[in-house]
Amino acid sequence: MLLHAAFPIGLFSRLYRILPSFHLAKLPKGPGIYIIIGVGYLYVGYSFDLHRRVPESQNEQGNWGTVYYLPMSPYHDLNRKEQGRLLRRLEKMCISALHTMTWGHQFPLLLTNKDHAKSLPWQAWAPYKPGEMTLGIDVAKKILKNAGVPSRYCKLPPQEKIQSLRNRDLTALIEASEFRRLN
Repeated sequence: MLLHAAFPIGLFSRLYRILPSFHLAKLPKGPGIYIIIGVGYLYVGYSFDLHRRVPESQNEQGNWGTVYYLPMSPYHDLNRKEQGRLLRRLEKMCISALHTMTWGHQFPLLLTNKDHAKSLPWQAWAPYKPGEMTLGIDVAKKILKNAGVPSRYCKLPPQEKIQSLRNRDLTALIEASEFRRLN
């Protein structure tokens, strides 16, 4: 099943915000992804029960920031395994998009869950992106914009800049491993 079928097409009117944290009781008891934004950090996660998981996640993070969530459409007929697969795909895509935007623009915003923090593949800059990539990028843009990040950082950095940062980081890794080997 495609992500767009499980998450409504009118998605961006459906990205909900909860502020302050004592309004967490309003979270739905269904599946979805959530993003917690604190001072200088972002956390992206998914859950089969947003109502239960988001407060747990905030306690684990030790920070109480603004929560955004995107519930899965209640009009799907997916079993739990298929729901989990779609939720993980969207979570990974959102993390990759947020990582690409913050790292590529050298914006000091920490992603606290770096499991899937990889820069987006080359297709992200293509005129016709795969649907799930577009969904992740659009969620990331909206989150950064709502967090008060300047608009120039709320878009994909030039692909050449990403490549030069990758080369710089790779060179630093090679130099560090050579230094350790020699000492």
